[in-house]
Amino acid sequence: MDISQQVRYRPLNSECLDVFCRSKATAASHLVVTMLRREGVCIPEPLSIAPAEQNGPGYDYEYWSQSVFHALDDYDRFEDEDYAFAFSIGFRDLDEPDIEGRTPLYGLSIYGRVLMSCYFSYDRMLNIFRKYLWLMEHGADPWTRLPLTDATVAHYIYMSLVPEVWGMSKDVGGSIKDLLGHIEIFFDKFSTLFYDTTRHLALSNPRDHYRCRCSPGGCPPIIWLLRGFSHMLTKWCAYQTRVPESLAETIDLILAKGNPFWTGDQLKSAVRYWTFEALELRHTCNHGGEGEYFQGMDEEEIDEILEEDVFVLSILEELMEEFETRLNLGQESEIVRRNVSFWNEIWLPRVREVRDSLSSHRMRDNQKRQCEEIGVV
Repeated sequence: MDISQQVRYRPLNSECLDVFCRSKATAASHLVVTMLRREGVCIPEPLSIAPAEQNGPGYDYEYWSQSVFHALDDYDRFEDEDYAFAFSIGFRDLDEPDIEGRTPLYGLSIYGRVLMSCYFSYDRMLNIFRKYLWLMEHGADPWTRLPLTDATVAHYIYMSLVPEVWGMSKDVGGSIKDLLGHIEIFFDKFSTLFYDTTRHLALSNPRDHYRCRCSPGGCPPIIWLLRGFSHMLTKWCAYQTRVPESLAETIDLILAKGNPFWTGDQLKSAVRYWTFEALELRHTCNHGGEGEYFQGMDEEEIDEILEEDVFVLSILEELMEEFETRLNLGQESEIVRRNVSFWNEIWLPRVREVRDSLSSHRMRDNQKRQCEEIGVV
């Protein structure tokens, strides 16, 4: 709903509406709606509902309770004047959930993910980035905890930033070089906005509730981004095994072209996750991509996987100690973020060496088992 067109920018200030800091406007305030009507402002339909009707049954649209910033959403365009106008006259319901429990920022991240996957266009993605930034710059909380996974809105924002190439191109199934070319085009267009968005999301590093050795203590938001890129590599390569060279090239491209603002703690999480992937370890978290609906494995199943993978997991821990020392992860974000050479000059050769050693180890185990089966000791 375009408020700016409805009021045609005629003079209107908060004093004539009696909306000050002492009287915070929200989309559920019938009093504010009445005052706006008195001033001749055309009210968006979702805001025209009296408080008594706000809790109506079912999902009938006319009963929806939502923020004014939900009502302003037009996913095909973004007029910051509309948002600024609502903000200037006192609306501060930036974190008000709708009837489905989605705040404006969370709802936008869900749409952003759908857009990336199915209905991609650069103009629409530009609008998504600009809305993320406007909402967060004006006080929307990306750290709101969500049910089931205990993930935050920030997790879903990061997940929505993965440029799903099948939304961008019909040439799915080409070479890794083709895939990286599509990703590079995306970052060429959005690197500044990508940086600004990740800068807002670098203020905290909360964890979801999943129990997985890819991220001890739960997966932070950045892992939901890397998970998306990992899925992309897997699908593009027709579900082949995770190749360290492809992983290194992808993260190198994200850092060099996407230019994300990552703290040392976030980069440490990225190194661990990518190493976990390169060692082809099994996830016990939401790696399958089911998002908010993934209920997780039961504790017994997790314990069984961890017990079976204990040897490779011990190697993962040794590698992490080595990589943290080599990368100097205690340094500030601006320093560690520029260490793109780390992936090809340090990480990749070491991971190759370990994978070759593990392959030899598994081959010897298989040969030993085959000998035992035919009675040869």
